[in-house]
Parts: sequence; structure tokens; C-alpha cells
Amino acid sequence: PLGIKTVVLVTQSTHMRRSKQMFLLAGFDVLAAPTQLADPNQPFFELRAWLPSAKALELSSSIIHEVLGLLWYSLFSPV
Repeated sequence: PLGIKTVVLVTQSTHMRRSKQMFLLAGFDVLAAPTQLADPNQPFFELRAWLPSAKALELSSSIIHEVLGLLWYSLFSPV
């Protein structure tokens, strides 16, 4: 009713896909502006990058939450 057609969506990068999908389903054009991107300086080829850590567990939990959210919306979305 306000004539808003495009939104700038600012959220954490891990939430962006699901959040953007919801705004698109609501009929908006979305300009994504993710925050908290992955650290490009993270050592990928070092042994410590592959060892368990509290940070990795936290990230795994966030990713699983987002994947389950996407599955939920794909099954129960009104569109």
C-alpha cells in the first residue's frame, strides 16, 4: 500500500538466502547487503583449520538452522 517495491535487505550472510526468499515471496525486489562475511584470512590449508573448535560448532549450528529453515519454507510456504 505504501508503494515500496524494492528493499535493501541487511542481515548476516548465513541468513541471507532464507531472508531474501521470504522478501521475494512477499513481492519485493531485493537488494542483498550481507554482513559478517566469511574471513578471507581463515587458514584453509593449515591443520588447525580442520580441528574441532567451539567456533566451528557454533557455525555448524547456524548452517543447520538455515538449511532446515529453507526446507521448512519450501514445504510449507503459501506460494
